[in-house]
Amino acid sequence: MREKAGRGSYIRHSIAAMALLILVGTVGCAVQSEMTNLWKDPTFTSTTIHNVLVVGVRKNPVRRRIWEDAFVKGLGVRGVIATPSYQPYRSDCPTKLRADTFPET
Repeated sequence: MREKAGRGSYIRHSIAAMALLILVGTVGCAVQSEMTNLWKDPTFTSTTIHNVLVVGVRKNPVRRRIWEDAFVKGLGVRGVIATPSYQPYRSDCPTKLRADTFPET
């Protein structure tokens, strides 16, 4: 009897170890991004930002909504009114953004 209990424990530990290896391998392969270029308008004078349109460029609309909602929530905590782009652009992520096409708020 004792031998069977030890064997079952070994199998459970092996499965747990395999699951941990798969998890670590999956997380290790996550896509990373980096900023390669930055442009700043030298004539801009800093002011407080009050209202922002958050645009997440994602092919998957569900991921776009999740990302935009999280970003809007984070800005809201800091007192910034933010609107996710899926509200004024319900169907799809806008491919060309022009300031004159944004709805007035």
